[in-house]
Amino acid sequence: MTVTPGWYMALAAVLFVIGASGILLRRNALVMFMSVELMLQAGMSPMQIIVAATRNAALVSNRLGDLGTVEVGKIADLIAVRGDPLQDIHALADVRLVLHSGVVIRNDGFD
Repeated sequence: MTVTPGWYMALAAVLFVIGASGILLRRNALVMFMSVELMLQAGMSPMQIIVAATRNAALVSNRLGDLGTVEVGKIADLIAVRGDPLQDIHALADVRLVLHSGVVIRNDGFD
């Protein structure tokens, strides 16, 4: 097993969150991708980073009851990307489909 700073942080039960509430959307995306890069450098896995951006962000916002995970009864805010973000977290930058509250608001297809 390779011991990384991310491993030590997970062992210490540090709760990581990605988010920039109140910042304009374009800047919010930049902050998110900068956060992803820093988390990668710290040794966090792609799954840990995705959980930080979804479940953990909902938890600290006191919204875990309706956001943050894919479960029956929760608000359907989802994205589909080209590629596998668990293999390459940068695949999150190639968003092909966006659902907000269960409604498709962007569909670039997967040609």
